[in-house]
Amino acid sequence: MNDNEHAVGSGLIEQSWERCTAWGLDQAHEPIPVELDGTQLAELERQHRLLLTHAETEVVPYYRNVLAHSRCLMLLANRQATVLKSWGDARTTAARLKPWFRPGANWQEHLCGTNAIGTAVATGEAVQIQRNEHFLRANRSLVGSAAPIFDPHKNLTGVLGLFSDAYLPQAHTLGLVRLLSQSVGNRLLRKQFEDDHFQLTLSTTADNIDSPWSGVLICDASARVVASNPRADQLLKIAAVGHRLDDLFTAHRTHILTHPPHTPLQLITRGRVRLSAQVNRPSGCAAPPASAPLPPALRPWNSATPGYAAARNKA
Repeated sequence: MNDNEHAVGSGLIEQSWERCTAWGLDQAHEPIPVELDGTQLAELERQHRLLLTHAETEVVPYYRNVLAHSRCLMLLANRQATVLKSWGDARTTAARLKPWFRPGANWQEHLCGTNAIGTAVATGEAVQIQRNEHFLRANRSLVGSAAPIFDPHKNLTGVLGLFSDAYLPQAHTLGLVRLLSQSVGNRLLRKQFEDDHFQLTLSTTADNIDSPWSGVLICDASARVVASNPRADQLLKIAAVGHRLDDLFTAHRTHILTHPPHTPLQLITRGRVRLSAQVNRPSGCAAPPASAPLPPALRPWNSATPGYAAARNKA
């Protein structure tokens, strides 16, 4: 965590402690987790099947390749801070805490005080909670990092958390959960729109175009942005949804959307920032032949366009 991240994290933790105090929590309080029965667990899984599926796809391979030999537990929780799934080494936690890492356990701050999952849900921010930063003494054997997962409309849909005992190195865990939560969010976004929308991936360098930190724009056939991830808005320095590609880049939308898929494309934003890009067409949508007429929405507006002269004279 760099100095800025530490300062932000400290502020979030201080505000969390204030909320806990306002709720009347006592630091000596030891909450008892609610254990769901089989029917309730099945319903919880059914309600969050999409999130679970995409999280499994992104998290499990990374866990097996990178974290399999680490004493840590990774949790997926919903937007109410209820645990949906866990991966990892159960030896990470003390026996009395094990029920809190099972599906159905709820980590909301008003129940468990300041903690990684509950505080990430409360703030919508990534956070790392060190041992003595937990409000409840019962949780101070843990270090937890958690980052929010956002749905295609940028609403909080879940949280990914990584927990270990307080005596293991924590240098990279916050960055790791941020990376994985971004991967899950991107997958939710791409899968929802892959059948009938164009996808434009943006990065500062061509080498990182497939990174979870790339920006993603989802466009309809008229090149209007209908969804984007937070990174795309950050790169463009504008909330992209509702804008056409012509509003965002110096290149015409025809040039962008007819570019060969999976091949590098250089774009310049209206703010004069140069970005590397890649276009993915809707599933089953072939590239238009060079001689094929473009849809009206993608045709350049110039003197050869019917009605151009009349429109210009009216202006």
